[in-house]
Amino acid sequence: MPKDSERLGIYVVVALSVVALAVPAQLQGARQGWVNIGPEQIYAWDLVEGPSNPNQLYIAAGGPGVYRSTAGGWTLATTGLSYSYCEHLAIDPSDPKTVYAAFYLPGFPGWSPDHGFLYKSKDNGWTWSLVASTWGGILQIVADPHIPGRVYASVRRTPGYVIDGDDRPYALLVTAGDNWHSVKYSDSPAAFSVFPHPRMPGVILGVERTESGDTVCKSGDHGESWVRVTKLDTTVSKLAFDSLDEKRIYAASAKGLLISTDGGAAWSTVGSGLGAGPIRSLNVLQDGSLLLWQDQIFQSSDRGETWKSVTEIDSEARSFIPSRSKPGVFYLLAGHTVLKSTNSGEEWNAVTRGLTGYSVDSVAAAPSDPKTIYLVSQVEAPPYDIFVSQDGGGEWAKLGFPSGHATSPIIMVHPEDSNRLYLASSQQISVSTDGAKTWRTTRQSNQEDGWLGGLLVDPRHPDWVYASYNSGLERSEDAGETWKRVSSEVKASSLASHTASGALYAAGESGLRWSKDNGATWQVLKEGKTLSFVIDSTLDPTIYVFDYSWQKLEKSIDGGKTWIRADFGLPSSVGQMVITPENVVYASTSSRGVFRSDNGGASWHPVNLGLGSGRTSELMAQPGDARLMYLGSVVHGLYRFQTVPGSQLAFSALLESETTLTGFAVSNPQPDPSSLQIIARRANGQLVVAEKNPRVIVLGGLQQLALTGQELFGTSSSEPVEGWVEVNGSADRLAGLFMTLGPDQADGAQAARATSSQLCFSRIHHGPEGFLGQQAVTRLFIVNPNNEATECALDLYRGDGTRTGGYFRGVIAPGGLLSGSIEELFGVSSINGGYVVARVNDPESLVGITGFELVELPKAKTRFGLQAADSVFLPDGYSAQVASVSGAQTRIRLVNVSEEKQRVKLQLYAATGALLAPETELELGPRTAFDEMAANLFALPPGQPPIGSLRVIAAGAGILGDVVFGDFQAFERLAALRIESAGLTDATFSQLANGLGYYTGLALFNPSNRATEVSLEAYSAEGNLKGQTVIQLPAFSRISKLLVELIPETVDQVRGWISLRSSHPIAAQELFGTDSLLAAVPAARQE
Repeated sequence: MPKDSERLGIYVVVALSVVALAVPAQLQGARQGWVNIGPEQIYAWDLVEGPSNPNQLYIAAGGPGVYRSTAGGWTLATTGLSYSYCEHLAIDPSDPKTVYAAFYLPGFPGWSPDHGFLYKSKDNGWTWSLVASTWGGILQIVADPHIPGRVYASVRRTPGYVIDGDDRPYALLVTAGDNWHSVKYSDSPAAFSVFPHPRMPGVILGVERTESGDTVCKSGDHGESWVRVTKLDTTVSKLAFDSLDEKRIYAASAKGLLISTDGGAAWSTVGSGLGAGPIRSLNVLQDGSLLLWQDQIFQSSDRGETWKSVTEIDSEARSFIPSRSKPGVFYLLAGHTVLKSTNSGEEWNAVTRGLTGYSVDSVAAAPSDPKTIYLVSQVEAPPYDIFVSQDGGGEWAKLGFPSGHATSPIIMVHPEDSNRLYLASSQQISVSTDGAKTWRTTRQSNQEDGWLGGLLVDPRHPDWVYASYNSGLERSEDAGETWKRVSSEVKASSLASHTASGALYAAGESGLRWSKDNGATWQVLKEGKTLSFVIDSTLDPTIYVFDYSWQKLEKSIDGGKTWIRADFGLPSSVGQMVITPENVVYASTSSRGVFRSDNGGASWHPVNLGLGSGRTSELMAQPGDARLMYLGSVVHGLYRFQTVPGSQLAFSALLESETTLTGFAVSNPQPDPSSLQIIARRANGQLVVAEKNPRVIVLGGLQQLALTGQELFGTSSSEPVEGWVEVNGSADRLAGLFMTLGPDQADGAQAARATSSQLCFSRIHHGPEGFLGQQAVTRLFIVNPNNEATECALDLYRGDGTRTGGYFRGVIAPGGLLSGSIEELFGVSSINGGYVVARVNDPESLVGITGFELVELPKAKTRFGLQAADSVFLPDGYSAQVASVSGAQTRIRLVNVSEEKQRVKLQLYAATGALLAPETELELGPRTAFDEMAANLFALPPGQPPIGSLRVIAAGAGILGDVVFGDFQAFERLAALRIESAGLTDATFSQLANGLGYYTGLALFNPSNRATEVSLEAYSAEGNLKGQTVIQLPAFSRISKLLVELIPETVDQVRGWISLRSSHPIAAQELFGTDSLLAAVPAARQE
């Protein structure tokens, strides 16, 4: 009997070894992301230390969220957090890996109440999940020292809102696990704080604040019931318990230190050496000594009887936190910094490395000195600060902010002088000639001006500066010293100078306009309120414009004469955009981070690796080098764009049972070896329980790995497995494919290397006659390959554009999978020719999803699969192979996912580049689908070979599609592919099979009016070059042949991979087959 891998034409080629990997990596396309470069200042509210590890530290920050200590400083720990204003932290003493964080979200008076949110982390703060929320703020969180998982949260509720049927202003919430309930209410408008006894299980003291003084309360049953013990004539901020005497308790009060020796019933003022002022902090250390903060820091070694001064600290500080286990180590939260002392307060040093809490309002890099960066920022609210870095963000110097500027400041740098700067705001324009050390006001604004935020330093005229007001556009021709009006019609919030054409562009309330005479006259290119735009560097430029009125991104490839939408998969609110020399477009968003498109806006993918949140303020490219980008964020400082070495792949389906196998192939097209981490995950994101999961493989340069899931992980065919597979490689450009295999049936898709916020599953066939009269079952697989949970929404449409009423809303776990049949997900038992739109439903999510659909025809014993579509045609789509011969026919399907009618032209090209038949034109209504046999779409002349390549030309945006190949009479051999939305010049086919009854075929199509040269190289699994060929493809020509016809050396080769390079973009696809099955996969793009 052949091995399982032989049934797929693949063999074991590399030895395997075991590794451990706990959390999924974040799939980010070409592993692009961001590194935070400061400035390092923060407004911290709380700092907590691990109960047994003094190096386990966490900071709660107003704005950024949560930080945890690392060897090099601090690291933002916000994965899974939806809110950013963290006020309180607590560590579970019985399980120090468990951390709790309380967040505050202010409401709007008269509209919505304040909210408090409590999050829990089980992995030292790396990932978080929401466990409770309440109307009002959370004043305190405390973990019970005796019962793991039991936590107390003191809540200040918004007046008029009810918790558990009670509307009194304060409540104490308790959890045992993740199920919260209220155990105590306070009738008075005062706080309630709790302090569990560290050595008496079940005993908790509480302090209930009233207008006439505080009341000490006590519980003996872990907070479930309470009795009032005594009334005090002062307020108490904290209780602490003696290390020796269980009944001895200390209270930090507004009148000094109070001590009780009877468990809290009676209290007296003691403490020789202390004053009568309020105690701001009180701590009992592990050695039994006490530290308190009054007007200075005092220490007692005799249980509070006598005190000596240790050190004085800043009276403006907010919190004093001594280390419980490291004598003499103190932390101080003061101003916008965190201070640490290792010698009992004699010396203090800032420990802020990695703490970035500034909101960036404007950033500018000096064109003449790329390492000089200026930014205007604030912590939480104005006043503003100006920072300068002269080493690319390594170190920052804080400079003074000129007086007179109050709102909306923008900073710019002279093109030739890095010390000459311009600062414009609603109030005035200032100029600095000494690198922002001093400033002079050169233009004062008046009430009629109405500053719009448009400021431009013209690179063509270094001393020319433009500023845009509601009253018109002004220009300075002497480096900002004097100003004059050049136009009254332009009202622009953004301005740009196009070097290639010499034109000025302005966008804002007056739409998008351009001027060829330095702003004297203007021509309208696009009406509407334009929030932002970007122009490439070509003479007849491509322009992207975000229309604020209609919340849509549009694109023009003819300098603004015609426009088409280009925002499929892009969140609605777009900020700034950047175009690189390679025509890759990056767009910042208001709450979802940054998205990238490498196909002219046909698809968008999140590139947010390293970001603390998705709230961005400015995206800027280094003048002269658009590949060096900076991202200003809200409350997380400034980020620099970076490419992380390595590759990440997601194989969207792992199906293993007695009747089904999944084969995986990974190719390394680079000469250097790559270490692979391969992990099989279940639907909940946890590892599949298997003997060899996870694994590590060293894949040599130019080598290929090909295994089934059973061979790779050691799963058993008698125990069904459903999940997905994650691959993390140390080398760039890794490519992969997977194939599901049943009895005489197979199909698959390429491994995903990028995620999207929106997907379309274009073929939904389900029910007794779901596919051309055949019984059909469609299963969807949606992968969240990220280390945070993702809320996902799915909507099911009929082919006529109407919703079925079936929809799905749910959360996919970190590293998890949502899978199920159409009936399981939507409750719909029968649908023929529908489609599903899936989207990330969290308005602040930084991540995306990827997916795969599998259509099975049980009675025909065949199946076909499709990668979920993440792109639309802009304007073209291509399929390199369309056939209309007996036993090998093609169905063409188009879906209009837009809300507008779309006209589409279909062209079928012969090998010569001529049309096989007259083009066909269709109109698709909003949200509708079209599905037809190719033979019925094209009137082929007699004697014309009915094999060609398809080109789809869409008049507007929103069209996507697929093709299904095979036998539509007996339904014995079927395979499917997406109609590709962009050509490729560098690609990989990760598997070939020309033995054991298998054949491999390639189809190539040149969809342009230029001739192109295509180079093909076939490699063995061991990395040896087996053969190569060069193919000349004239304009619009095509070729489809068996691989052995193109590269004869591949005869009998049953493993390996193929490299494709083309001088111009082409469409390419690969088919595998035997006498009884057919499978198809697209090429993996390497650009």
